Amino acid sequence: AAAEHTRAQHMVHDSAVATLMLALAHVGARQLGDAARELTRAAGLFDQVGDGQYRARVMLAQADLAAQRGHRVEAAAWADSAADALAEGGWLIPLAWAKLRQADLGPAGQTAARLADAGGLIGQLSLPELRYAYLLRLARLDRLEGREEQAEARLRQAISTAEELGASLPDPTLRAAFRAMRLDAHDEQIGRASCRERV
Repeated sequence: AAAEHTRAQHMVHDSAVATLMLALAHVGARQLGDAARELTRAAGLFDQVGDGQYRARVMLAQADLAAQRGHRVEAAAWADSAADALAEGGWLIPLAWAKLRQADLGPAGQTAARLADAGGLIGQLSLPELRYAYLLRLARLDRLEGREEQAEARLRQAISTAEELGASLPDPTLRAAFRAMRLDAHDEQIGRASCRERV
């Protein structure tokens, strides 16, 4: 409704943002055809108003869409394009997210190096949301490479980060939503326990 209203009122930038949010909702619901259509529309609107940062955010969404479709090479290319655009514009927070997606989608042999690259920027920004996402990826890499104790320590750090930020949010709904993030880390811990039991 917001996308339609802002479009009808010729509020181009607001319409672009609403259209991107709609596309992300479609991605989350795995309505991939609808997501692709809305992402194309959002990209055109951001181009129309010259918003390079949000145009790059559309690229990150296109990377997620391609990954859901199983097109990993295409997804990695979108993530690389987004990171290049964000670095050129100096938009550091979305750039950090783009670097994490590059680590997710790039060749397996480059994961550690890409995470190290992302970690330097994330350390400078000191944002708990980014730190949580970074620690979770490091823990998964540790598990993959057999460093179980280090993986456990990182997962505990990730959960602690989510708890601290969740407690600082003023609204109970926001606190509950953010604390739900830690479920990924808990799932990883359960996975570790299951592996130990099988051994």
